[in-house]
Parts: sequence; structure tokens; C-alpha cells
Amino acid sequence: MKSWSLFFGLFLLSVSCRDKKPEADQIFFNAKIWTGDSSNPRATAIAIKDSVIVYVGDDYKPYAGNRTVLTDLGGHMMVPGLIDNHTHFLEGGYYLSSIDLRQVRSKEEFISTFKKYIDSAGSREWIRTGNWDHEAWGGELPKKEWIDSLSGSHPVFLSRYDGHMGLANSIALQRAGIDKNTPDPPGGEIVRDPKTGEPTLIQKGWTDDYELRTFAIDSSGQVLIAASTTAMQVEEQGVFSTVSAGLTTYRIGTDGKLAPGHKMDVDTSAGLQFWSGLLTMS
Repeated sequence: MKSWSLFFGLFLLSVSCRDKKPEADQIFFNAKIWTGDSSNPRATAIAIKDSVIVYVGDDYKPYAGNRTVLTDLGGHMMVPGLIDNHTHFLEGGYYLSSIDLRQVRSKEEFISTFKKYIDSAGSREWIRTGNWDHEAWGGELPKKEWIDSLSGSHPVFLSRYDGHMGLANSIALQRAGIDKNTPDPPGGEIVRDPKTGEPTLIQKGWTDDYELRTFAIDSSGQVLIAASTTAMQVEEQGVFSTVSAGLTTYRIGTDGKLAPGHKMDVDTSAGLQFWSGLLTMS
């Protein structure tokens, strides 16, 4: 009889242990959760332990303990975070935080838009991106003479919207050591004045790596502004992890470039980290 009692007691204990739910570190409840599971697409609570989801459903209380953080979402929507495996993260930040020439429809509007931006550019050194399209005003390619007198001390490199052409001002050309004697780069062409041979536009038929090696020697501050700007944008869209294509071609800091295998921590509200072309947000 005693052996049967002991066996029954152990059985009840094992059942009790098996039914006991793990104490969650955090529980979100009173939510509209899209689960991604077609057989059970909706839930109101989610429990997390050691960064792992241990429960999704409606009855979250068995997972709540004395140390569990309970967060009432007030009926708001909760969806899985998105992972974008191909972005141009820093370049996107430059576009968002720099001059926008995409809607320009004439030479005069190009010049006036550039002047307005320069007047508000402050101490920022390099002026980049632009996103212009010469086909929008009849096909005439822009020339450095359009912007030289307005640029002040800023070196300028304004890219066409597809990234295959770029307009550099005289300061940028001088810094890059490009003049009428400079040969065309591999796979590309330097557009020149037919009378003097002086470069009037850098026409990009080559890789971005050539442009960045030659022109975009960004300060670490400019890189941080670009990264932070894009981080806020993607965070608003629910993206929590992204791979930035071509990231390691960017120069950062005052003494060199971010080389493969090197790491740069970026202090922003989104918690960015760059790692050999991989960018994650925590």
C-alpha cells in the first residue's frame, strides 16, 4: 500500500511540474496581436522569457510571477518586427537629411533650390546626394558652373537619382585631384568642356566605390546624422533588423574608412550597430 501511495504521490508531483508554466520576464496584454499563424491569427497577450516568446494567446496569467513586468498595450496593434535583407542604409540617410532635387523641372529651379539649401546648410562640410534628373528639364546635363558661385566653402557631389551620374563642384574636383589632364576612370567618363577640356560633370559609369574613395570623405558626425535619420525612419515602419548593402565602402571618421571586419558602434535612440556590412537595431 505504501509503495502505491509513494508512486501516486510522485505521479501527482510530475503532473504538477509538467503543468507549471515558466515565469515570464515580460508580458504584453490587452493587445491586438497578429500572430502570422493562419489557424490562430489573433491573440491578446504575449509572454517572453530570456528573449524567447513562450506564450501567445489570451490566458497569460499562468505565466505571470512576482518578477514579471506586465505591460498593458491599451488595445493597440502588435505585429512581428520586419527584417529587410537589402538596404542602402547610410545612403538613404544622406538622401533624407540632405538636399532634394528630385522635383526640379528647370535649370533655374535647380540653381534656386541649391542656393536655398546652401543658405541653411550651416557648418556641414560635404553636400551630397541630390537625386536630380536632367531628363525632367529637357536633357541638359548640369554643370559645376551652376553651383560653384553658390557653394561657399562646401565641397559638393550631387548624384543623379539612379546613382549613375554625379555633379561635383570645383572644390570637390580640386580635393580629388581631378582636372583636364585626368583620364577617365575605368568604366566611366568625365564630362568636359569641349573648348577647355576642363571637367564640367563627373558622369558615373563606374562603381560607387570609386565615388566614395574619391569624394565622400565624410566626418564621423555626418555618418552619425545619416544613420540616425534612417534609423528613425525604419523604426517607424516596424523594421528592427536590416543588412546594408555596400556599407563597408563608406569612409568614416577623420582618419580612414570602415574596413571589413571592423566595428563601429553608433549611439542613437534605435541602438544601431554596424558590423562588416550588417546593421542591426536592438
